[in-house]
Amino acid sequence: MKMTNQDIVRTALFCVAILALICGVIVYIFVRDTPSLYLLTLLEFGQSDSLQSADETPSALLLFTGSLPTAVHTFAFTVFTALALGVSRRSHVVFACFFWAAINTAFEFSQVADVCPDLLILNQSLLGRVSCNYISAGTFDWLDIGSVILGSFAAYLSLIPICKKTGVP
Repeated sequence: MKMTNQDIVRTALFCVAILALICGVIVYIFVRDTPSLYLLTLLEFGQSDSLQSADETPSALLLFTGSLPTAVHTFAFTVFTALALGVSRRSHVVFACFFWAAINTAFEFSQVADVCPDLLILNQSLLGRVSCNYISAGTFDWLDIGSVILGSFAAYLSLIPICKKTGVP
């Protein structure tokens, strides 16, 4: 079966999203001073401090990389969702952008109170426990909100050119 140009672009976007997530995890592990990483906790690797504390990381690097994982998470999961929906309509892309922007923004704002919501406390699943750990260990940052917007917008700009020209918004 021969791949079309759109198939090649979709595959490339999927690979870029995977690489973006890998970069985000690397930043979390080596740069961010964080007591836990959502993915590693979910996979039950346990909690550990980053390999390099924030005191040892140059401030210019922290400014650039501090919110990078948030941006790449939003970008990557928006791309995955849009590709899963088929990217055949602009409305699918817009939905994916707003969906992941809303999810990431909700998680960021949940860190303001530093208290896990009752809904997650009552949910005794692994996902509920990990989410509570993430919320309690996290710190609200307006730069992360900006990164959510940036990641969502980057995904939108990446996905719109491959939408099929169906004439339907």
